[in-house]
Amino acid sequence: MTTMLIISRYCAYDSASYAGSKTHNYYLKRLIKDFQVKVLTIAHPEDLPGLDFDKYKIDADIVLVNEAPRRAWFFLLHNWRNVLNYFGKTLGLVNGYVQRSLLKRARLLQRQGYSPDIILFEWTQTLLVIKDVKKLFPSALCIASEHDVSFLRFERQYKAASGLNKIKENIRYKSLKKVEISALQKADLIIPQNEKDKNLLLVHGISPEKVHAIAPYYTNYNSVMYSPAGTNILFFGAMDRKENYAGIIWFIDRVFKPYLSHGYSLVIVGGRPHRSLSKYKSDRITITGFVQDIRPYLANSFCMVAPLLSGAGIKVKVIEVMSAGLPVLASGIAIEGIPAQNKVHYLHCEQPEDYREAFERIRQNQIDLRGISENSKNLVAENFNLEKSFTSYREAILKSLRNKNESQF
Repeated sequence: MTTMLIISRYCAYDSASYAGSKTHNYYLKRLIKDFQVKVLTIAHPEDLPGLDFDKYKIDADIVLVNEAPRRAWFFLLHNWRNVLNYFGKTLGLVNGYVQRSLLKRARLLQRQGYSPDIILFEWTQTLLVIKDVKKLFPSALCIASEHDVSFLRFERQYKAASGLNKIKENIRYKSLKKVEISALQKADLIIPQNEKDKNLLLVHGISPEKVHAIAPYYTNYNSVMYSPAGTNILFFGAMDRKENYAGIIWFIDRVFKPYLSHGYSLVIVGGRPHRSLSKYKSDRITITGFVQDIRPYLANSFCMVAPLLSGAGIKVKVIEVMSAGLPVLASGIAIEGIPAQNKVHYLHCEQPEDYREAFERIRQNQIDLRGISENSKNLVAENFNLEKSFTSYREAILKSLRNKNESQF
């Protein structure tokens, strides 16, 4: 059987809570049926109770790394080169200790005689060590799994910055863009998670023959029946992620408080709410924390807002909400990668006035929410079929492997 080494920055397991880990887990559990897989991965102590490699009989080499803030001194010690060279090739995206730990384990595998046919790098953080890994396994097919295009996120951070910080972020963005594209060019196959990211890579000189887009994993809530009778506005996401809590705080301050005084309520659902949200709790704003089942909130809300101001890549929570037929008011960043049309599949809102106008038109029944609901469900069903996505992913891997093997003879 064809052997595959997966080098991953984050652990994959069935109960993983973050969207990227869920996607990694879905495809890993499918790949083990067609390939002899070995996983070299980083795990946080919080991951340990959920790990299920033994259950699925997956050969896993786990590097346990506790990145709690109180251990910052430890990583500073291992990252001293990056302290002096902040704009160096990894720019802090790859923790020095993590990087050296992964390479140490890869060298050990090589000395033990292990020689994979395929190496799959999950996340940009591991892709940035592709040059060193290729030296160890020069004949392997190298695949880059791009959960998002990292330099796009850094570009947005630069554009949002001001003063001296803007200069710093500009240098950082340009440096990361250079090294990320260089790493991608060393890969034989690149797997972005949406067509928009694929096109972005093509614009930056990546050969179209080696880019194959797949669908991210998402929970399909198409069994939820949309019934817009209440006044609950939903926000849904991992609430310890800055793009989420910063986005909803912007919405509360700039839209909800000044404009939505017509009996609306805001329900913020998601695990690990950031401490900056606590002051916003009120009779009209509920912060639930983690919930076991999101479906009651999808059914009891009349819309969701996704006022994201930063980030990159496709937003799985938006796909999940659209699969339930819950109309979404979304920014360009929130909807990117989803082939949705404004006023057909969702409502596009960037500025506070856009949200104010949209809610006013909804209140006056000037927007067909049920039509948008049905259209959004159909869009998800047509464009994010996970079974078709995996089949095409597997075929892309096998085709690339055949081409590489033929070119070596």
